[in-house]
Amino acid sequence: MPRTQFEQRKRDNKIATGHATTKRKTFRQNDSNAPTFDACNPLILSAIVCLCTTYGCSPTFSYTSNGTSLVIALYMKGDRTVDYLSGCDELEEWFKWLVEDKLEVSQEDMSPYALLIADKP
Repeated sequence: MPRTQFEQRKRDNKIATGHATTKRKTFRQNDSNAPTFDACNPLILSAIVCLCTTYGCSPTFSYTSNGTSLVIALYMKGDRTVDYLSGCDELEEWFKWLVEDKLEVSQEDMSPYALLIADKP
């Protein structure tokens, strides 16, 4: 089926303004040194999801628009907290803060994850 006049003008305008050939700007364009969740300990990431959902909190994971930081947002009791982390080491520190201060996880619930927050020699 041929294009209508409206569709053809719309297509011609896209080509004329260059929008049809430009790169996407929103899909994590970053340098090779940018942190990723893939490089972080998967046990910590799964512990975050498990403990947050157990304690009535909803975590979301993303990156900053320029791709230089990890972003974790927590929705809990109607409040939203957003933290920007520089990498995996800071994620480990953030996890300790999450279980000790934010969620106040009980010893019983923390027992499967105790090794994750143990100080490394």
